[in-house]
Amino acid sequence: MKEIHFKLNKIFSNNYQDWQLVLAWIVFFEIFASIFEYFLLDNATKLVTYIPESLTKNLAIAILVSLFVWTCVFNIVFMKRTNLLLLFIFASIGGYLFITHDVTFNILIFNLNPSSFFSHDLGFNFILQLFFKGIITYLVYLLVVSLRNR
Repeated sequence: MKEIHFKLNKIFSNNYQDWQLVLAWIVFFEIFASIFEYFLLDNATKLVTYIPESLTKNLAIAILVSLFVWTCVFNIVFMKRTNLLLLFIFASIGGYLFITHDVTFNILIFNLNPSSFFSHDLGFNFILQLFFKGIITYLVYLLVVSLRNR
């Protein structure tokens, strides 16, 4: 069990040394939990503010994709680790926006709200959200410890 704990700490926080890595994992798990919530809750689609197709929307998407590709090429050429973590967060947010079409991040904010957790029925979604909240709580603990060790 201690070996599994050591390996998880190595993956999530580089043994309590890297707070940026922990923050990237927190963002990833929170976005992943929000995507699951989008698919499993009936009222999640009501939270999304639909933006109709327009030139402005397509231009904004094109700029974001161009920035993402440029950042990928820059990181491949210069191999900066901090930028790779930002790229990871940027890709997670891009995936969230692509899957949910939630430009206003209402589902993410709903998922962050602690009182919304108790509005779920006891079922698969509740257990899944409880699992994600447990992981995120552990990651917040790792973040605090790694910030103290900094």
